[in-house]
Amino acid sequence: MVAIFLQDVYRWLYEYRKLDVMNARQDLRTVTPESLAPYPAQWVSPSVRGRMYRTALRRALASHNREDRSAYLEILRHGWRDADREARASSSSYLSFVSAWPGVVDALWNDPALQKRIMSTGAPGASKEVDAW
Repeated sequence: MVAIFLQDVYRWLYEYRKLDVMNARQDLRTVTPESLAPYPAQWVSPSVRGRMYRTALRRALASHNREDRSAYLEILRHGWRDADREARASSSSYLSFVSAWPGVVDALWNDPALQKRIMSTGAPGASKEVDAW
């Protein structure tokens, strides 16, 4: 249960930071947490940090398992900071990927041989194995 919660902390902070980085760009459409209501608005707004903190604190206090209590307290002490640091780094990488992706797709679709290969993938009667290119 604690491991799943920590994964959620990483995911929530990453989504929040990703939206924050994207909205800082003048050349991209701004997406507000409110525009994503009812879901995932509450998970991509600045309030996600407080929600994560309060949830970890409640779980630490309510846990009858000493190891779980310690793990939730560790998330409060360090886990959310580690997750936020990784979210900041990853969100910048995501922005680079998003910026490059349209060019990648365009190049793929403008290569007739590659286009044919992609279109035949998964078609009825297509080989289950991917041939060496």
